[in-house]
Amino acid sequence: MVTIGGPRSVANTVGSFTINGFGVYDFDASDVTEADVYADYYSQVNDAVGVYFGGALYSFKFASGWESTPELYAGLVFTAPLNPVLAVAHDFDLGDGTRVNASISHGIPLAESGAALTLGADADYNAEYYTMDSGISFIDAHATVDIPVGAVTIGPMVLIQRRVDDAFVGFVPDEEVFGVTASFSFGGG
Repeated sequence: MVTIGGPRSVANTVGSFTINGFGVYDFDASDVTEADVYADYYSQVNDAVGVYFGGALYSFKFASGWESTPELYAGLVFTAPLNPVLAVAHDFDLGDGTRVNASISHGIPLAESGAALTLGADADYNAEYYTMDSGISFIDAHATVDIPVGAVTIGPMVLIQRRVDDAFVGFVPDEEVFGVTASFSFGGG
């Protein structure tokens, strides 16, 4: 399966409020298999921490048709070395569970043109989120090179994910993902 876009593939931000869209096109099935919409709000609480909260409506295509499920999420963004973020999400229907994600990242400017390398890592705790099991479901490491070209930014990326708890066999794959993201700025700044 090839994912087109990313968690914020189509976004519009006004002040601290953002609306996002996300979609998955499966080239093997020649079909769209997921279409989601998110809305969130971010506020910098003080020099050291910011907070965000929001909601999502995930829509998945099954053989029987489309099904949607709502989720609420919140997170803390720390202004510190490696930019740590701690997030929690709860799905109220299809996923019927909670997950907690801890992540770190570091950006490295590559050129005066604005190109940058971002390195990051995540660990994910799953509490019956789309499964009946609980535990550390995966860890991952990823790298993206964002290359601005006018109003478009191209981002070749690689992600290496490893399942931690064998309870998640069949749910969380060990995988290597290679792809390219593309974003377009409608102006503003």
